[in-house]
Amino acid sequence: MEITPLEIIVAIIAAAPGIFATIVQIRKWKAEAKKTQAESTKVDMEATGELTETALSLIIPLREENSRLKAEIERLQARLSLVELGVSEALKEKKLAFKRYISLQKGAQKLYQQLIDLGLKPVYEVPVIENGE
Repeated sequence: MEITPLEIIVAIIAAAPGIFATIVQIRKWKAEAKKTQAESTKVDMEATGELTETALSLIIPLREENSRLKAEIERLQARLSLVELGVSEALKEKKLAFKRYISLQKGAQKLYQQLIDLGLKPVYEVPVIENGE
C-alpha cells in the first residue's frame, strides 16, 4: 500500500489545527510563566521592602538607645574617676594623720619617760599602737 501525495496533503491539512493549537498553547504557557515570574518578582520586592522597613523600625530605636547608654557610661566613668580621686586623696590624708598621731605618741612617750627619769610617777600611761589601721 502506497501513500499518495494527496493523502499526505490531506493528513497535513487534517493535523494543522492540532499543531496550530499546540503552538498557541505553548505560547500561552510561556506568557503565563513570564507573567507569573514578574508577579513573583514584584511580590518578592514588596516583601523585601516591607522587611527592610521593619528592620529599620527596629534598628533605629536600638541605635538611639545605644547612643544614650554610651553617653551614660561616659558620664558614670567620669564620675567614678572623681570618686576614685577623692578616695585616693582621703587615703593620703588618713596616712598623713596616722603619721602625725604616731609622732605625737612617740613624743608623749619621751615626755613620759623624762618624767620617770626625773623621779616623778605620772598617772597617765601612753598606749602603744602597733598597727596604723
